[in-house]
Amino acid sequence: MSIATCNKIIRSSLKYIRCASNFHRITAILSAIALLAVCTQISVPLKPVPVTMQSFAVLFIGIFYSKCHAYSAVIVYLLIGMMGIPVFANFGSGISYIMGPTGGFLIGFLVALYPMSWYKTYLSDIITVHSVLLLCLLGSLAIFGCGYLWLIQYINAYKAFHLGIKPFIVGEIAKWVFLMVIARIKKISI
Repeated sequence: MSIATCNKIIRSSLKYIRCASNFHRITAILSAIALLAVCTQISVPLKPVPVTMQSFAVLFIGIFYSKCHAYSAVIVYLLIGMMGIPVFANFGSGISYIMGPTGGFLIGFLVALYPMSWYKTYLSDIITVHSVLLLCLLGSLAIFGCGYLWLIQYINAYKAFHLGIKPFIVGEIAKWVFLMVIARIKKISI
């Protein structure tokens, strides 16, 4: 077999590997978008911010997906919601949803991925119960920090805390525990 033939076979094989890699990327991103969309509809409609499993989905994606897949999924999720596909809480959609009182929480999803991916990249890419707890704390602080800062544009700081943060603390910690159980049961990374 000549070197040219070997090179041709190798190039051909790499082409298929790239396709499989692209297929994996697309599948991972679509599964994350689906997870976000489904978890968003699991909600208790409180005002001004409904209680949903959306932050659970964002934390799950930030913990178990690669940085590229996580950012791609959340960006596409936000874009399809802004384009009018009803993927936000209570089947909401549109730019007005992002610009409304809950917009800061939605923007916080992207912000949350930064400290989570930074931690995984520079400190520890090993998923343990302790690292999941820290990742959940970092992600939740970013989500709720952005949500709170956005919400105080609509209501005063006291009300923003009591309506937009306080009712969610216990539920958020329960989501952390659930994520730690998932990490303990099965070490997954997408």
